[in-house]
Formats: sequence, C-alpha cells, structure tokens
Amino acid sequence: MNQHQLINNCHAFLKHTFTAALVCTLSAAINPALAENYYIGANIVGQSKSKDIGNAIRDAFTITGISPSVDDKDAAWKLFGGYQANENLGFEAAFIDLGKVKGTGTGITPITVKSKGVAFSVVGTVPVSDSTGAFGKIGLFSWNTDVSAPGILAPMIDDSGVDLTYGIGAKFQFNKQVGVRLDWDRFKLGDADTDMLSVGILFNFK
Repeated sequence: MNQHQLINNCHAFLKHTFTAALVCTLSAAINPALAENYYIGANIVGQSKSKDIGNAIRDAFTITGISPSVDDKDAAWKLFGGYQANENLGFEAAFIDLGKVKGTGTGITPITVKSKGVAFSVVGTVPVSDSTGAFGKIGLFSWNTDVSAPGILAPMIDDSGVDLTYGIGAKFQFNKQVGVRLDWDRFKLGDADTDMLSVGILFNFK
C-alpha cells in the first residue's frame, strides 16, 4: 500500500467514524433509552497558535529580503461528540476550525493559511470529585489547509493529511446534564504543529 492509498484509507476511516458518532448522538437525543453515556459539546471560545506555519511564511520571503509581519494566532473553535464507555474510558469525534495564520509586508500580497479538520480520539478521564474531572486524549487528525499563495508556500506546507493529535483538559459539571470543559490540544499538520486552547459547554445525555 502506497502513501496515497494509506491517506485515503485514513480519510475514509475518520469520515465513517465521525458520521457514526453523529448518528449515535442524534439517536441519543431523539430516543432517551439510547442516550446513556453519550455527550455533545461546543468549544466556541478558543485561540490557536501556529508557530511553525508562521515560520514557514517568514522563510518564504528570506530570498526576497522582505521581513513580513506574521500573526500566528487566531480565534479557533470546535464541535465534538462522544461516548463514555465507563468513568475512565471514552471515544470522541470532533470538527476543528484552527483559524488562520497571516503574513503581511510592504510591497507583498498578504498571505493566509487556513486550517481545519476532523479528529477521532480515545479519551482517558480521572474523576477528581463528583462534579470535576481531568482527562487526556490521543488520536488521529484528518486536516486540510487552504493557502492563499500556494506557489510560494507549497514546498513547506502540505494541503492535506492525516496526523497525530493529543491533548489534556478538565471539565466541571453543573449538574448531570450540563457542564463546562477546558481543552488544550496539539494538532500535527505534516511537519507543522498547531496548538489550541479553548473552553465551551458540554451536554450529557443521562
């Protein structure tokens, strides 16, 4: 199996897994009898930092003698849903928008690199109390980047791929159904790392 076939197979696996997770979550919402241990959530307040992509933009202009101004931070968010098999082990699918990295400079056309993707992760949770818990996760991230100046950055930034993602976080339950969650995630995009810190709301179907 060549690399192209492997990537296509990973994309198909993640797409089917994410679809299955959404179907299960919707079924849980419609039929309370199926709802136990499923959850959905949205981290709508977040920030990404893509230092490696920012450095790639700077390097692209080294031969021109131009030093661009690079903003490697942007607003980021994600939607997620999962299944908690027991108090320590769960499985989660998520759609993540990592925002963009932008480079500007005198006499050059602004360059933007937008990144997003779908992740599937195994989540390990350690309960701290009846209402709080800490967790760690690891999985695969099927990502895509949209580069506004591909002729310049294409050698340094791939346009899609499947790579590792991992993170840690904490959650607090107001009651059995509603809680808040704080996440730190790292996403691998080829040779570039992007970090994301986000907070949002969590709904449990119990």
